[in-house]
Amino acid sequence: MPCMAGTAGEWFDRHDEVSRQLSERRQGLRPLAEAQCGRDSRLLGAVYVLKDGMWLWHRGERLTPEESRREYLGNAADEYDTLIDNGEDRAESWSATLGRVSEEGFRFPGRSEPEPCAARILSYVL
Repeated sequence: MPCMAGTAGEWFDRHDEVSRQLSERRQGLRPLAEAQCGRDSRLLGAVYVLKDGMWLWHRGERLTPEESRREYLGNAADEYDTLIDNGEDRAESWSATLGRVSEEGFRFPGRSEPEPCAARILSYVL
């Protein structure tokens, strides 16, 4: 019976092994199901059958550009409020938080290319 058993450490080791295997050798494996981006056809996620069950590989979570801007502005505003509440100078606090947003613009490399990951979704008996 090839289902995952053992310690949590063994499970995490297998999880890391599968994550590496799917990231490195995904093109050589045939997915059971897959999802692609409607704009540029890149692979967003796929389900693979491995020796110990089915595993889901996906690019990770991604926010839309509007959601990313809202989150970024919200974090900057919270930081500004915290600095003011702690008695910091308003002008310096502004330039270190919300003022920096207008200078730097919005760049979200972590949002557009999130870290791929894998998760086991089903064990089965051969």
